Amino acid sequence: MSSSRRDVLFFGSIAVSIIGHKVHDEAVAAQLEQQNASIKLHATVSTPYAKTEEVFGLVSTSPLYEIRSADSKASPAIPSTAQRGASHPRHHHQRAAFLPVVLELAPKAAVEEVPSIADQDGALLQLDSPMNDADPAPSYTSASLRIEVGVSRSGGDATVVGAKEVFLPSLNYLASRDMCTVVRVPVWSDTILKSAVGEVNVAELHRRSSQIQIAGDSSSSSSVVVLGDGRDRNGRGDAVSGVALSVYAMVRVISLAEKVRLVCEADDAVRRLLDLPDPARKVSLALTQRGEAPYGAMPLTELYKHHWHFFGYYSNTIIKHSNVVMQRLAEAPRQREAEASFPHRWNALTVVDLRPTLLGEDAFAPLLVTLAYCPNLRAVYADGNHLGDLTCARLSVLFRRHRYLACISLSKNVIHEAGGAQLLRLVRNNLRITSMPCQGNFFSDEMRSRIEEVARKNASVIAQDPLNVFSSSYDYLTDLSSLPKSLQQQGLRTWAMLSAAPVGDVDVMVRNFTTSTQRTLGDSPVAAMERAKAALRSRESLSLIPPAALAPLLSEVMRTVSVGVSRVLPDPLVRSLFSDMETVVAQEQEQVEAQRRDELAGGIRDASFLPPEVCDAMGGAHTPAVDSENMYARAFVRIVVAALRGVALSTPWAEIAKVLEGIGRVHRDLGVMPEDYWLAVHIFMTSLRISCGAEFYDADHASSFLALLALAVRTAAGTDAVLQ
Repeated sequence: MSSSRRDVLFFGSIAVSIIGHKVHDEAVAAQLEQQNASIKLHATVSTPYAKTEEVFGLVSTSPLYEIRSADSKASPAIPSTAQRGASHPRHHHQRAAFLPVVLELAPKAAVEEVPSIADQDGALLQLDSPMNDADPAPSYTSASLRIEVGVSRSGGDATVVGAKEVFLPSLNYLASRDMCTVVRVPVWSDTILKSAVGEVNVAELHRRSSQIQIAGDSSSSSSVVVLGDGRDRNGRGDAVSGVALSVYAMVRVISLAEKVRLVCEADDAVRRLLDLPDPARKVSLALTQRGEAPYGAMPLTELYKHHWHFFGYYSNTIIKHSNVVMQRLAEAPRQREAEASFPHRWNALTVVDLRPTLLGEDAFAPLLVTLAYCPNLRAVYADGNHLGDLTCARLSVLFRRHRYLACISLSKNVIHEAGGAQLLRLVRNNLRITSMPCQGNFFSDEMRSRIEEVARKNASVIAQDPLNVFSSSYDYLTDLSSLPKSLQQQGLRTWAMLSAAPVGDVDVMVRNFTTSTQRTLGDSPVAAMERAKAALRSRESLSLIPPAALAPLLSEVMRTVSVGVSRVLPDPLVRSLFSDMETVVAQEQEQVEAQRRDELAGGIRDASFLPPEVCDAMGGAHTPAVDSENMYARAFVRIVVAALRGVALSTPWAEIAKVLEGIGRVHRDLGVMPEDYWLAVHIFMTSLRISCGAEFYDADHASSFLALLALAVRTAAGTDAVLQ
């Protein structure tokens, strides 16, 4: 390897989070509670392979975790099915320590010796079998993770009371397969007692944590590996005398190399084009794993810190840490209910205004890569930030396929002709960009006019899309009176076909699955109505889901919408809003039947893929409950059903609009963008045309139904929703 080039093998993060603890010595645990003791994790990493080096050498510390003996194990009086459905806080999301890691090839190693990633992964297939007792040999992307448990009493300094050395055979392998490692760190009673007076023997801790073995059982999933130290367990797997508690930590490897690799390659291309000198530290990420980081893997502020460390290393300078940047990333609007189920939602950040801040090109790079992970980013204002041609090249490769970025403001920077060409390439590749103010730079007026012309063409294409219900072509749709009665009736014919139920179904406000399993094709409407009334009397409350929302054709069309939208929407909460109710109700019914089978079997069900001791430490295994009522209340299909069904039943439009506006407010809180409605309507109409056929679904019926659908969607999205 050339002495001037650094070959990076892995760049990313090792996340270590406390998922629970188990008390073995009640007396020691009670003493810790009386002392108001909390524990935290310290994580460091090293390389066991001689031909690789870890560059950063950082230490990451998790937030404090309170020790409560009442939470340490599941109550034996509660059946396993009740525990599985019980509410249990997911503390590990808030107690994670994110450790930035860069593995690079040692100076004396040759690039030609490094095997391909496929060959390296092929040698690690035994990781998919936790029963395999053979420890994999160190490789180029192996890492040794040291986890230390520190105890802090009454907010004082933490004293190390436990440690574990974890061997990670391949960071690339674990990251690409999103495999988590559950580590059990034993904390000994005598160590806790000594820590109260500051007499902990660190060498003894090192000796106790020196042996590692891979443990598991035949029911373990391939995505979870459990590591433990056999010295603190007897033959039955129980803790031996002397262990006060076991702390369970989850280790997850996250690769962040993909976008950084694109940036480095773009920088190299610009330097060659302009004949610029190589940077003081030339970095290559050609040997890193391909693939994007999992959505929401860490907070945006932590993601920025990781890139801040890397680009400081890449530019061989100390990048000034900007509190303004951290504030911009942290001030994204939050929604408590959404964060409870998915804490790190990168789509919450939509606008970044850096006009009062002077960052410079080096300091802007980590922020730019961080923003590329924000799927709902709409506008970036970076006027007067002393940005140059390298930033333009980075913008071109990072945002060429971004779905929502409509405005990039780069006025009064130091961009030259080469940078202007990169901006022109960006607006040509990304048709969503409709505004790019770039006055006051050093490229020609001709280049600026070409950029503005392409941006105007992009805006024209969006505005002229006939299925863009937010364009000015649909501004006349203010309420139902905007549409003639004849057009409404024509559109309702299509709705009657969409909402047609199976033979024997009736349109009553009752769960479909409570009656459909008892009905046959020969049922009469009278018998069906009697059964529906009996189902209503047996229920405590009326169902919100009308059978029209479960109609076969509408469900089939919505399934197509769900598949199409899910391909481009990374946020799981937003994706769930476009689900079809037939699938949701079927999942809920399957969950109810599974719980009923568990009760008939005596409440014994080993549904967890985790070992029993880990489940106990976490408070039991939990299957998220499917609530079809809650799902329908905020679903996109409810916009369709509420509007079209209301019009068919001659409901006043003011009442329909209130329902639609309420759904729209929930959607905006969860991060639904006008582009998402645009895509959903596009797929909905295309699927409807394909399902019905041209001979049964002509242009008149299609346009009439589209007008009603557009009115419903525009009402839900709000009057300020514009897409042009």
